[in-house]
Amino acid sequence: MADDAAPADDTAPAGDAAPGDEVDELKHQVADLQAQLAEAGTDSTFRRRSRQVLTGVLVVLTCISLLASVVGYWVRSSVYDTDNWIELVGDLPQNTEVATALSVRLTTELMSALDVQTRIRDVLPERAGILAAPITEGLEGIVQDASYRVITSDQFHELWIGVNRFTHEQLVRLLEGEPGRVSVVDGVVYLNLMPLMGKVLGLVAGVAPDLIGNGQPVPDIGPDTPPDQARAELESYLGRDLPDDFGVIEVFQSDRLAAAQSFFTMFARLVNLLMALTVVLAGVTIFLARSRRLALLELALGAVVTIAAARAIVRNLVEQLIDQIRDPTTSGAIRATIEEVAGTLRGLLTWIVVLGIIVVVLAFLTGPSRPAVWLRHQVALGFGAARSTSERLAGQAAAEHSWFADNITGVRVGVLAVGVLALLILPTTWFWFLVIVAIVGLVELGLAGVARDSDAEPPEVTPPTAPPAATSAA
Repeated sequence: MADDAAPADDTAPAGDAAPGDEVDELKHQVADLQAQLAEAGTDSTFRRRSRQVLTGVLVVLTCISLLASVVGYWVRSSVYDTDNWIELVGDLPQNTEVATALSVRLTTELMSALDVQTRIRDVLPERAGILAAPITEGLEGIVQDASYRVITSDQFHELWIGVNRFTHEQLVRLLEGEPGRVSVVDGVVYLNLMPLMGKVLGLVAGVAPDLIGNGQPVPDIGPDTPPDQARAELESYLGRDLPDDFGVIEVFQSDRLAAAQSFFTMFARLVNLLMALTVVLAGVTIFLARSRRLALLELALGAVVTIAAARAIVRNLVEQLIDQIRDPTTSGAIRATIEEVAGTLRGLLTWIVVLGIIVVVLAFLTGPSRPAVWLRHQVALGFGAARSTSERLAGQAAAEHSWFADNITGVRVGVLAVGVLALLILPTTWFWFLVIVAIVGLVELGLAGVARDSDAEPPEVTPPTAPPAATSAA
């Protein structure tokens, strides 16, 4: 029949996908996204852990470099610098043990150089020669007492400083390759101390004039006097021959001078390099860290631990070195010298530890932890209460005394002057310094509030007086 309907087409269009296929495709896409996220998370975790490990390594390297820089700086400033060296050893003769050891050494050298026992035996009768030894011992005690008085005198203190300054400057100049007052004999570098030996003999002769020189003045030996000429003049003054090494100090073999000069220059440059490297390592550590504050905290904490450990090691080394001294004559002097020299290093390390602790505390208090937040809040409340109290008291004083309010600037200057005067008068300790600064700061805050309030108050305006009303004529 013509009007029969065409059969229905049950097949989907070619361009459309079945619902099941779409679900499978979505599942594949989700799986791909999950795999990508997992891979990205793995890469992110790896980078984060690598960054943490690198930061930790940099912290360790920075602490090691800091320790080497501090020790190198101390050696260079204490040993290489003449002024610092004088400050370090200048007061050693004032130490009783050092003065005793020096007097014993000076007496021994003097008695040996003068051959006192032989001289006494020559002037005694033949049968009385047996008395030469006890007489010499008694005279040695007198000379030692005189030497001790000389060493503890102000003259010797000045001489001691001059000797150390002279010797140190010459050694530094020699190591720097500059011409100095040194001599080279048979391949050995000597330091000429003849002028200083002449001054020492002059001081001893002033105390015991009958012992040396027969009352004659000590030869005037200047810095430009050749060592051989100076030795000949002293031999004539003392009346006997002196050893060839009298008045000179062997520094080292001349063939090692170039190596010593190279080491001196290299060490000075190495200290500068270590100090610069420490700064660079610290900067790179803070830059690469995920948290700048935590990086600073780790650096400061690592520095505190490293320097504190180094300080303990220095203390133990000093004690071991002192325990190895067996000579009872010089043990006290050597102990005092070692403790004096090592004390400056321990003091420097202590200051660095204190500074590191301050940085650790500040880095912790600025963090987001509950104790830090609570403490900051309490400090803010306390500061606000103190400021309010100070402003209230200052305001009451200004309200009761008009002069106080009119001269608020002068009062603030006076408070500062009193604070400065207190710093000059009171003991110079950190406790009093912090107390005075805190009190002056609180008072100044209160006065600042009074000054601000007085500036904000508008001037009182007196209303104009109304003119008298005109009266009309009756």
